[in-house]
Amino acid sequence: MMTATFRSNRFISRTVFIIVMLVSGLFLFPEDTGSRTVLRRFALVIGSNNGGKDRSVLRYATKDARSFSDVMMEMGAVAEENLVLLLDPGVEEISARFRTIRNITDGISGGPGRKEFIFYYSGHSDEEGLLLSGHHFTYARLRDEIARIKTDVRLAILDSCSSGAFTRTKGVLRRPPFLIDESSAMKGYAFLTSSSEDEAAQESDNIGASFFTHYLVSGLRGAADSSRDGLVTLNEAYSFSFNETLARTEKTQYGPQHPKYDIQLTGTGDLVLTDLRETSAGLLISNDIAGRLSIRDSSGNLLVELNKSDGYPVELGLKPGDYRIIADNHGELFCCEVSLHEGGITRLSRSGLVKITGEKTTVRGDDNTGGQSVEDKTGGMTITPFIFTFIPLGNGNDPGHAYNVSANLLIGNAPSIIGAQVSSIGNHAAFDVTGFQGAGIYNVTGRSLTGFQGGGIFNIAGEVEAGGQGAGIFNYTTGNLSYFQAGGIFNYVGGTLTGFQAGGITNIAKGEVTGVQIAGLLNLTDAAVNGVQAAGLINCGKDVAGVQVGLINIAHEVDGVQVGLINIAHEYRSGIPIGLVCIGKNGIFNLDFIYDSEGRTHLALRIGSHNVYGLLTGSLVPETEPLLWSFGAGFGVHIPSEPFYFDIDLSCHLMNEGPIDRESYGTDHLLPVLRGTAGLVFGRRIGLFAGSKINVLLPGCYNDIDTGVHMDFDLPPFEKPVRLAAEFFGGITFKIF
Repeated sequence: MMTATFRSNRFISRTVFIIVMLVSGLFLFPEDTGSRTVLRRFALVIGSNNGGKDRSVLRYATKDARSFSDVMMEMGAVAEENLVLLLDPGVEEISARFRTIRNITDGISGGPGRKEFIFYYSGHSDEEGLLLSGHHFTYARLRDEIARIKTDVRLAILDSCSSGAFTRTKGVLRRPPFLIDESSAMKGYAFLTSSSEDEAAQESDNIGASFFTHYLVSGLRGAADSSRDGLVTLNEAYSFSFNETLARTEKTQYGPQHPKYDIQLTGTGDLVLTDLRETSAGLLISNDIAGRLSIRDSSGNLLVELNKSDGYPVELGLKPGDYRIIADNHGELFCCEVSLHEGGITRLSRSGLVKITGEKTTVRGDDNTGGQSVEDKTGGMTITPFIFTFIPLGNGNDPGHAYNVSANLLIGNAPSIIGAQVSSIGNHAAFDVTGFQGAGIYNVTGRSLTGFQGGGIFNIAGEVEAGGQGAGIFNYTTGNLSYFQAGGIFNYVGGTLTGFQAGGITNIAKGEVTGVQIAGLLNLTDAAVNGVQAAGLINCGKDVAGVQVGLINIAHEVDGVQVGLINIAHEYRSGIPIGLVCIGKNGIFNLDFIYDSEGRTHLALRIGSHNVYGLLTGSLVPETEPLLWSFGAGFGVHIPSEPFYFDIDLSCHLMNEGPIDRESYGTDHLLPVLRGTAGLVFGRRIGLFAGSKINVLLPGCYNDIDTGVHMDFDLPPFEKPVRLAAEFFGGITFKIF
């Protein structure tokens, strides 16, 4: 390996660039007369793994969104405060974010400089629009939202199935790919899609991303810079991602994938998307290297892929860090590791590559290797059938090496496991585990787990593709998890959860939950819940299409059922809250003043959803000595038929005379009440109502009272009859929210 830092070259190249721009008067960030003209880019980036119940859950859509966000903030002139990243959002949240960006861009209209807006989406879609947890964000609505962003250029990139329908507009004149001069005075819009209107957009476990976004991001990092001027234009990025996506999908199960475009840009320039000279670190691959290059970070994530011919260099913009590079030149494999540093460009030449054995071989018959390493038949992976260690070995960071069985006295350290890893204290696998990890204290898998981790205290995995984690204290997965987590204290999933979490105290899922969360105190999900949340104290979800059961339930939208003492939702769509206090934006929050035929004055608070409410009420009889008063609680059903409405509710009241005397309370102080109400609403907030109620008077409650119209009947275990007494009431209601 040979690397070198060329800070002086970087300085010279920047100086030359500035001089050229001054002479030509054309800048990427031009100066106008008397004031600095700046480029302000705004971006709304969305990744959604869940397209709905009838769609398979994607694994890399949110990761695609993060990758695109990273490259645009590192090299694409998008400031962090001007980028909105949404992971598994709802339809209304997207509209809200469009409004936010629109308000910002409208607020700076008329000022110097250019404004550009970039919309990116990775997820499910069909011919009608984007699919978000089963809900459509139609293409017409998306086009309208984008059109209302008043910027010089609007760029939309959709990486989703049938996304080509987004560009299918009658009368569109398709132009040759893109303009090619160097000016930046373009205006209009450009739409790129990852597939045509009748094709599937595909993602791959091998690259850990969708094909289109993977090559788009590779291109933006420099692989697409065919002019080698340090700038990646829209034309270059599209051409690179088109060719690479088509080449890699030609032989897949779902067939070739053809990215499309709809360009309506006017002016005299090409749109520069990324500037390699703005990166914090760079990798310069020299003239003498050729072949298919794969660049992975220290965690094994594939960041960039490109085909490079000899005779010209390629510069890539990357974050400072350690990288592993594999070059495949007509079947010959070469490898090296490089470290990139802040503010420098590291050069890689042919002499820095080391040839590795990766030729395909097939083991036939009995394995007579005696435990020595053999080559896997699928592409250069070296597999050791069995190893036993007393102390951790030092070869745990070789991504081309795996163990079938790793038994360790204290701590196991392996690159990958295809089988089992067992230790008395802890296990560490730098990359993937397919099988089982079991340890007395902990297990760590750096990248992907397909199987099971069992740790006495904790388990950590980059992603649980199919399997589970069970630990005495906690389980932690930074990516998605399919199947289950069971932790004594808490469980955490950084991506989507498909399966169940069971935690003694807390479960947290940052992405969508399709399954069950059960916790002693708290379940918390930042995205949609399609299933069940059950907690002893609080459940928090975004859009709930299922059931929440807890003392307090909180959601953004509810299409299922909330069962709790307090239920809160921004909107109850087709959902029903069952509880004492239910608060929803489109629900009931009314204060009623009531006067009944027995001379009592009541104050009642009704809180609930569109059709179900909880009831809190109090009453008193003025000018009585001692003062007669009561309070009660119940629930009811609301049937609106504008401008009228009908309510039926059941409540139970505690009747009092004078000060509270707890020792004297008995069943004769309880008054169950069934009410029927008919109301008329004036405007949005005021209404009048009248109705009748039946008081259920238990023995001892009506001895000396004139109960008016009534009926007595025997009810065990009471020795005296229970009396049903009818009353009438009327009043006025005020809608508070």
